[in-house]
Amino acid sequence: MQQERYPVKAADDALSFWFTSVGKNGRILKVIKYSRTGIPGIYNLGFGDICPNTSVIDDHAVSNNGDHKKVLVTVAYTIYTFFHTRPDVLVYIQGTTSARNRLYRIGIFNNLHLIEADFNILGYHQDKWIPFSGEFPFDGFLIKSKNNTLVL
Repeated sequence: MQQERYPVKAADDALSFWFTSVGKNGRILKVIKYSRTGIPGIYNLGFGDICPNTSVIDDHAVSNNGDHKKVLVTVAYTIYTFFHTRPDVLVYIQGTTSARNRLYRIGIFNNLHLIEADFNILGYHQDKWIPFSGEFPFDGFLIKSKNNTLVL
């Protein structure tokens, strides 16, 4: 993806990423963490603000920093990095609210022409996984790399 994104710092294992959102509410440190689920080969993508006083990740925070598109592009960039080191797994994404799932669905739909070149995406709708489309209110998403040679 060649859209504007924030610079990202990655952990050596490419399971954690940090960046700073800069906008109308100041500088907000964000973290993206990929963690194993109870299902072999599936990782969960977690995302949130780091609380400055406690260093705890708040995945319910609403920053309203005016840069949500740039933030989503930055998160998408980490997906490419993650799959570069683990091409044969799946990534599961679920927002903490239905509003967040809607935001993710819109972001995916608006960039689907770019995303589909490298990934297959399923959405969870009415208790089943179906190919992604912008018309359903999905409860979660599964992403799979189409190839083992993603370009960063």
